[in-house]
Amino acid sequence: MARKVLRGLCVVIAPVCAMPGEAWAGEVFGTGFVVGDGHYILTALHVVADGGPIRVNAPDHRGWDAAELVASSQRLDVALLKTTTVRPALQLGKWGDVPPGLDVYVMGYPQPRQLGFAPKITAGLFNGDRDVVGSFELFQISAEIQRGNSGSPVLSPDGLVIGLVRARVDEKESLSKIGESFQNVNFALNSDLIAKFLHENKIDFVLREIDTNKYARPMTIYRMAVDSVVVIRAVK
Repeated sequence: MARKVLRGLCVVIAPVCAMPGEAWAGEVFGTGFVVGDGHYILTALHVVADGGPIRVNAPDHRGWDAAELVASSQRLDVALLKTTTVRPALQLGKWGDVPPGLDVYVMGYPQPRQLGFAPKITAGLFNGDRDVVGSFELFQISAEIQRGNSGSPVLSPDGLVIGLVRARVDEKESLSKIGESFQNVNFALNSDLIAKFLHENKIDFVLREIDTNKYARPMTIYRMAVDSVVVIRAVK
């Protein structure tokens, strides 16, 4: 029964919405990361699903580049964007190599309107419970995420992408429906599904084995990934 109830509490992370009447009214923000030949960006479909113009930017501050939605999967909640600007692509880690308890890092743009347009990194664990929402496509992490983190890469200690941030359990909903507050329960799409999606759309990518003996410090992970993680701005 608890599992059935929890399925209703797992919600997509609402992208950051500008307040009506302000300069950014009608826009939403999320995160994406570079894949393929450097022109392609992977993000969560719910960030860009409204069909309006899409723009991306990165810490290199080259300006807001126009992006085109070229492929998507509603089932996976994944979208593939293409831009004219080339940025370094991140590499994927083999999902079968990911052990429960592995340290993980999330890089993205949480609440960019309030916290600024600089990428933020959070740390946590791969908690190991992949079936709490009735789907083995998702895995649970304890790295903190907020609105704006939708589409963020989940990184292994050696800097490989092992997931894409997709959903969280809503604390208020869990408290009202079952009388318990589930704190910091977050979910990501695993890298096996990411690799299949890219393969189906003929996007080249590097898939490497994770070195569980290699533990880079968070500041090193940040430096490794920062140029490949972009903020996405979409018009509703």
